Amino acid sequence: ALMLYDSPDRAARVLDDAMARGVWRDPLQRPGEFDAELPSLGGWPEAPPPVRACIADLERAYAKDGAAFRAEALALLEARGYEQHEGLQDPAKPKWSYADVDDSTLEVSRPTIDRAVAAVRRTCGLQAAGISRLEPGSAIRPHTGPTNRRWTLHLGLVVDAADVERLTLTVAGTARAGAWVQGKVVLFDDSYEHDVVHAGARDRVVLDLSIDHPALRARSGKPQSEL
Repeated sequence: ALMLYDSPDRAARVLDDAMARGVWRDPLQRPGEFDAELPSLGGWPEAPPPVRACIADLERAYAKDGAAFRAEALALLEARGYEQHEGLQDPAKPKWSYADVDDSTLEVSRPTIDRAVAAVRRTCGLQAAGISRLEPGSAIRPHTGPTNRRWTLHLGLVVDAADVERLTLTVAGTARAGAWVQGKVVLFDDSYEHDVVHAGARDRVVLDLSIDHPALRARSGKPQSEL
């Protein structure tokens, strides 16, 4: 927040103090809730077997029912989408909008999405799900997620082939153009600083899934939602 409001010197002092006191291990991993017992595996972690299974299930489901995924996601955004107001968007640029996939939006029919979300919940543990849309020209400023108890999966629902190399996701200082591909899943740890630039020409829409950090279930034997 201090960086966002042009206070880099103060932000650096706060970060140095937090690192000295052991609040965080990595200056780029700064969630509000930090579970020091969980391993920090970088912003682009390698997927262990359960997460690989979730990714494979999602990609198979999209290959089978991609048109239904797209139609349901766009209907959900139309009916219950809202513009994100977290101070993360550049206000001079186009919008970042979001629709929750939870009990608050059950009136919008989305059986294909619900089946995919349920499968992820069974295999990986699920903390939150939603549909995220970025308009062309939008930018999401550098920020960190709220906790290191989760990882993020994005299933590309609407990603124009001509835009793939013009969509850039930077996590923990490493930028990846082409991170989003329609029908494919990208995995990252959003407790690390990350930002997005959409320099393409069409909307980018993804299914956004917050899954349990794999070590969390290994430690407790239960998903985060049951702890």
